[in-house]
Amino acid sequence: MVRFEHELGFSILGRPAGEGRLEVEWVIDYLKEKGRNPNAILEIWTPFTKTLEKTIQLEEEWAQN
Repeated sequence: MVRFEHELGFSILGRPAGEGRLEVEWVIDYLKEKGRNPNAILEIWTPFTKTLEKTIQLEEEWAQN
């Protein structure tokens, strides 16, 4: 997450699964402790790079990890 220079919001940038700031395992464990039976669908939003081809290449690299 990056704060805009004008300080009126943030830009949330994508990361490969497991390399971001969300502690998925902790969230699921916490929900289970509260009596919930959670499931999750993780979406990876690849940030746009200089070209569509480079963005697709990055997305494919992330999918391989």
